[in-house]
Formats: sequence, C-alpha cells, structure tokens
Amino acid sequence: MTSQYSSFPNLWTLEGLGTLFIVKVPPELEQLSEATYLQLMQTRLDRMIQDSVSETSQIETQQQLASTLSELDPVQHTPILEPDDNPDFALEYWRQQWAETLIRSNWRFQERLRHYGGSFPVTSVTPSYPDYLDWLSLHDETTLEAWLAELSL
Repeated sequence: MTSQYSSFPNLWTLEGLGTLFIVKVPPELEQLSEATYLQLMQTRLDRMIQDSVSETSQIETQQQLASTLSELDPVQHTPILEPDDNPDFALEYWRQQWAETLIRSNWRFQERLRHYGGSFPVTSVTPSYPDYLDWLSLHDETTLEAWLAELSL
C-alpha cells in the first residue's frame, strides 16, 4: 500500500480538521474501516517523515519527533535508527516505527480522533466532491512539522 499511496484518488478527513486526520483512500474502498484508516494514516505519516529527512536530515527529524513524543508522553519508548548492513532498510524501518508509535501506540492521536467525532466506517470523497481540490492541497502541503504541531495541541 505504501508505494501506491500517492496515486490513491479519494480522500477522507474530519471536516475542518484535515491537517491532522486527512488520508488518501484507494478507489476500491467504498467504506473505510478504522483499521484501514489507521494503516493509511501510518503510510501518510511515513511519507511526511521521509520528506522531512530529505529536506533537513535524519538527525534533525529524529530530534523533532522525539521532542514531540516527549511532550505527549515522557515515558514512551522513542524509536531510534538502528545500524544495519542495509542503510535504506534501516531508515525505512525507523520511519515505520515512528509512524506506528505516533498513530497506534501513543494515546494522543486516537484520543483526538474520538474527541472530534471520528467513528467508523466512513465514506471517502471522490474528485467530484466540491472541496476536493482544497482537501488535496491540504493533504499534499502539510509538513511533518505542521502535523506534529497539530497533534500537540
């Protein structure tokens, strides 16, 4: 799903809270379950982490992620980049660990999802939806820094 994520045409978010919750959805999914939503959200966060590493560095991105996690839950385990014979695999694994930590393991994301009315299953919107282009821009232009700031509110 990760390699195809950017090509998914449909979107879903909670109205007015797109920065934190918006995801792209495959066209074959008429209804989006919570488990699938969380998987898509992890994929989105993985991509934002990847973009942040490309724009800054792995060290700077790690510091930003660790700082946010420490604010949310100072005792939660912080993923670190483990040495590996294959550095690309190690970096991919590190990104996935961070995405899982912030979406599934940390209380904040799912608590905010419930607080703002996220209940599943939901129906995604297609490109014919009136606000689709605004939502797509919001999805594509949200940086890791902006997403983490929204999560920390």
